[in-house]
Amino acid sequence: MAIEDAPGPVAPPSQTPITFEVFTSKNVQLTDPEYFNSCSWTVSYDPKVKAWVSFHDWHPDLMFPSNDHFYTILNNEFWKHNDRCDSFNNYYNQTFGWEVEFPVNTQSTVTTIKSIEYYLEVFQYNQGCNNKYHILDGNFDQAVLYNSEQVSGILNLYIKPKSNPAAMLAYPKTKLTSYDILVAKEENKYRFNKFWDITKDRGELSGKQITNFITECNGYRININPTAIDYNKLLIQRKKFRHYGNRVILRKMKSGSQKMNLKVVATKETLSPR
Repeated sequence: MAIEDAPGPVAPPSQTPITFEVFTSKNVQLTDPEYFNSCSWTVSYDPKVKAWVSFHDWHPDLMFPSNDHFYTILNNEFWKHNDRCDSFNNYYNQTFGWEVEFPVNTQSTVTTIKSIEYYLEVFQYNQGCNNKYHILDGNFDQAVLYNSEQVSGILNLYIKPKSNPAAMLAYPKTKLTSYDILVAKEENKYRFNKFWDITKDRGELSGKQITNFITECNGYRININPTAIDYNKLLIQRKKFRHYGNRVILRKMKSGSQKMNLKVVATKETLSPR
């Protein structure tokens, strides 16, 4: 998967904010969080595969294509996409991250996931966009594994140190709201295997019913429910990911000048019948 959108020229804002009269005595703007929640969403459609393929955090008022570029309008400002190669995922002068989610389904066969592997190329272009440099250890920043019963929490990804093998002994590191784990990289193949279920209470004995995720009002931003997980779960209580339908999320918090091409994703699994 390639992230190709970059900023273009922007005109100064000229649109008067839309306001609403509340209780006949106060004018309120749509951006006022006391009265409105931002539930906007943008979705893209791929005619080749005939499917809706992605949600986006940039929310324009109007979109239209041209022969060579793609344009959007927000607050009477034109934004030219695919125009630069030195700043990716930048829309309306705001930088966004990106993530990709993929399923690991084994139909009715229950398996245990041993590791996650993916082939990734990360490039940085020169000023004229004619040549590119292959960044040696470019990578995603975070990963999350989950299924209908289990969740790994947020995994911060770090490439294994090359000149200090002893530093690897400090991993994985437990933080307040995440884990730091190491990723092995050989050529363009990345692999990590330090993940486990940190669901706090499945309700087997307590009867509690707590969802592992909280979905925002826009319907596509899904956040881990902090009351449902325990990052300090004891080692003897950490379960492996065992299911017939798991999902993996890989995240880049800020792309900047790096163009990332995700080639292939694979998992290593072990049959786990009972």
